[in-house]
Amino acid sequence: VNCSFSICAAVTCAIVAICFQAYSMVFDVFIQNIANPADGMFGTYATSMMKRVNVPGVLDLISRLDIQPGDRVLEICYGPGYGIEEILRYPESFAIGVDISERMHREASSLNAAPISRGRAELHVSEARSMPFLADGSVDRVANFNCCYFWRPLNETLGEVLRVMKPGALLLSGTRFEVAAQYASRGGGGGGQGSGGHYAPCAGAAARQRGQ
Repeated sequence: VNCSFSICAAVTCAIVAICFQAYSMVFDVFIQNIANPADGMFGTYATSMMKRVNVPGVLDLISRLDIQPGDRVLEICYGPGYGIEEILRYPESFAIGVDISERMHREASSLNAAPISRGRAELHVSEARSMPFLADGSVDRVANFNCCYFWRPLNETLGEVLRVMKPGALLLSGTRFEVAAQYASRGGGGGGQGSGGHYAPCAGAAARQRGQ
């Protein structure tokens, strides 16, 4: 009996370990697709979730940018392109988008094909830490929503963002802070991808820039 119990316990532990490993692998792939949506099932789900969760916040963030006629507005992590579309509703504005996802570039380019063809917008596949296509002091407004915690390294990326901003330009960085609190409460302060430890410096940097 003891031998049978030991075998059952060993088999159960092995099954639990395999299930946990499989879950960890799936979760890692999902997180990678949140940061950089790709083609396939996980990318499709991540894109759908972004449209449902992020778009209202993106539109609210852009409404707070105080965009003026002629402003050049940079959106980092433009996703499916609804923020770019909203920026272009402002008269004589010019929208610049930066995102690392080829899939998001295709979707955003399709959504904003008409203004892109008229020369009112340009979308780039690039990391925000390196934007050689933008000159020093060439941007009036910068917006990013739910993405600054993916910037690696954070200080280098912020330095590049500040490089392209004009003196007195406005940077707004938005996130859902209840989610940040949840990450932090789970010990997410280690700075791993998607961890709560990256929310505070991002939000603090944005707040400091708003005060300048």
